[in-house]
Amino acid sequence: MKPSPDNKYNAVLDRIQNYFKTNGESTLGMIYVQGISVITIEGALQRLMRHKLITRRQVCIKEGSSRVLWAYRLTDQKESLVTFTPTPSRTKGTPSSLRNRNRIKERSAEKAKRYSTDPDSWTMDQEPEHYKLLRTLPLPPFEGYPELEAA
Repeated sequence: MKPSPDNKYNAVLDRIQNYFKTNGESTLGMIYVQGISVITIEGALQRLMRHKLITRRQVCIKEGSSRVLWAYRLTDQKESLVTFTPTPSRTKGTPSSLRNRNRIKERSAEKAKRYSTDPDSWTMDQEPEHYKLLRTLPLPPFEGYPELEAA
């Protein structure tokens, strides 16, 4: 008899819980269970967290680093990973980058104005080539409405 998917997944959850029992607190990069992919481990960790069987906290493993990782452990275990205070990282909202963003917005607004779809607002340089061609073609004589021909 083939095991149901729930039984298979429960076996994965049991193996991951056993990993934490033997190895203690670990980050995702440290967790290795033979025959289980990283994606499956991530899904199992999420499920175990939903059932409040494991907890997580943020740790900085290397001194002088600004990189922060999630460390997972069983709820009844003590914190075992040494963590350092992360160095402040560069913020994304520096004045120079804000100036660059504003400059990019101005350029895109100018470009949108320059390449407007309204043919009346085009200058001769902006006019598409096929419009120039159509404008320069001779028009046939107007025939059919004598009252308009007289005007």
